Amino acid sequence: MTTIGRLAAAVVVAAMAGPALAKTKAESAKAATVTGEVIDVSCYLMEGAKGDDHKGCATKCIENGMPVGILTDQGEVILAITADHASAKGLLLPYVAQRVTVTGTLNRRAGTSLIQVADVKVAPAKAEKTGKAAGKQAKATWVCPMGCSKADHPGKCPVCGMEMVKAK
Repeated sequence: MTTIGRLAAAVVVAAMAGPALAKTKAESAKAATVTGEVIDVSCYLMEGAKGDDHKGCATKCIENGMPVGILTDQGEVILAITADHASAKGLLLPYVAQRVTVTGTLNRRAGTSLIQVADVKVAPAKAEKTGKAAGKQAKATWVCPMGCSKADHPGKCPVCGMEMVKAK
């Protein structure tokens, strides 16, 4: 096949693939509203760090360029960016360790979720369960004797390697 023939074949393949790729992208994006805690994705994925105890560290990490995201009430981590594909730290930094409701465009691909944030609002606290239902849902907390980390299961501290102990 000549060079011109190869070029023509490449143009035809590209023309046919273009609409298919556009369709795939459009199908993966949808308007959505998600509710959860604003987290420093790096520390959460490495150590399970979240909440008020981690707010200072999370704030520093996000300010220094670590990814920011939402930990949903269902336990899913969703990375957050702006509509122009920049870091969402300017939008979410004031809400670190707080429960928020974010609206925007949600994309999912290969087991990863990302939301292009359009709006952020403080969300009401999760309703506490009372009575028998609360007793059944209560989980033990395990802590590092050195105070490095907390977990919902026994094992070794991911920071110092000491055996975790059940919190009282």
